[in-house]
Amino acid sequence: MKATYWNGLTDEPLESEVGTVDDLVALCQSVAGSRSERGLSAVELQHGNGASVSLSFDDGRAFLVWIDPRGDAYSSVGGDFENGLAFDYMGSHSEAPAASLIPFVDAIAALSAFLATGSPADAGVSFVHDGTSN
Repeated sequence: MKATYWNGLTDEPLESEVGTVDDLVALCQSVAGSRSERGLSAVELQHGNGASVSLSFDDGRAFLVWIDPRGDAYSSVGGDFENGLAFDYMGSHSEAPAASLIPFVDAIAALSAFLATGSPADAGVSFVHDGTSN
């Protein structure tokens, strides 16, 4: 599966292949080493069914945005965090509110399901439709 992220050190997009959860965790470790002034880069995974999930993370917290194969967008919800998350989305400063953050380990479980099935929805993470679709 193709993963795209922004390299904060060189200020350019990069791609990587992710086939397993171990690949994803290794990619997140690499991303963590290239923080820009905007924060850590979001990692976007593209599934063959047309769906995508972007993962933004820092300090044990994560934010997921899932675009299903129909183009409907959903955001993760339900974490118990005090502060929001600033991150770099493809070279642009972005932020997620604290209510949309989930534990990083839960995000990895959802992405494991996404790798296997094309949907992160069955991994115990709650998503809310954000009102947009293609």
